[in-house]
Amino acid sequence: MTAGPDPQHDADPACGEPEPAGDVAGLRVLCVSVRGHRYLVGSPTVHPVDTVPAGVGRRFASVDDVERYVRHDLRGVTALWQVQVVDDDGVIVRRGTRSGRNGTGGRWTWQQA
Repeated sequence: MTAGPDPQHDADPACGEPEPAGDVAGLRVLCVSVRGHRYLVGSPTVHPVDTVPAGVGRRFASVDDVERYVRHDLRGVTALWQVQVVDDDGVIVRRGTRSGRNGTGGRWTWQQA
């Protein structure tokens, strides 16, 4: 089961590329809050996760798509200091960390996991 399209996101032409359709293998994004909770983008609940459930969450076709999403859609969310890019098996393949003191800056620094 994959997350369906987001009508608000898809209606905004400034949001960049649309997400892949169907059962496309891809990457998912875990957002890490300043309190250390991890939230899966596109999860049907708002509760934090300890492990990444299979088949849940919005999928991205490439790391570039993830970075574009984070820069555009998460730019104003100051409660997040890190994002983790995970593959279908839940393995972290890349991390993005906000710059600035205590992760409060607007720029993201990316590194391989």
